Amino acid sequence: STNYSSEEAWRRTIRFDDVVFLPNRTVAVFISGLRIRFILGSFVQHVVWAAVRDGFAVHVYLSLLGLDPRRRTYTYATQYSDERILGEADPRTGLLAPHSFDQHVRESIEKAGGELIYYEHLKTEALDELPEGPIFHKRLSQYSPYKSQSGKAILKLWRARELMWNSSVALEARYNAQYRFVLWTRDDAFWPSPIQLRYFLNETDPKTVYGRNCATYGGINDKTVLLGRQAAP
Repeated sequence: STNYSSEEAWRRTIRFDDVVFLPNRTVAVFISGLRIRFILGSFVQHVVWAAVRDGFAVHVYLSLLGLDPRRRTYTYATQYSDERILGEADPRTGLLAPHSFDQHVRESIEKAGGELIYYEHLKTEALDELPEGPIFHKRLSQYSPYKSQSGKAILKLWRARELMWNSSVALEARYNAQYRFVLWTRDDAFWPSPIQLRYFLNETDPKTVYGRNCATYGGINDKTVLLGRQAAP
């Protein structure tokens, strides 16, 4: 376990000892985003507890940004409109101080039977200087990080995911084990009903990806995806 405080990261903990891998029944869940948008209750009840009830070991990797408990609302823009939409923090966790919030998250996941493997709670998050050149400016053209805060937010999201993923691969190597499934989901995902992982056990192709059959925009809906181990990064 590693803890440190700095101007950027208020807390980061990575668990490597006494971790349980169940053969063919361990799932890694990755969430990165803003603390103010994070919905804990439905995630714990309908993902962690539901998967444990189905006989899975659940490893949670969580990266959140933002420490101010006084901030109770936020705004966001839709893809095809400049209109800003108002969102509110989860009333059960939105006013908790950082230490209390972190303790509540950990205890909630563990009480449901899951393990919080990776946890970071960042105060701020800076990006490295963006490279110059036409090839780079053509990437992420819809949300260019050279022109929009949304594009920069995507890069921060990807960096957080990369750090969490690298930790999960290191954990697999330490225990000579592999995850059966990998679940990527959003910070503001609300789960109205339990995930039923037992119905995916008959899937024999580890390169399979499951996504929601809506808002695909010519591709896949990547807001929440369940991946076989070989389909994960």
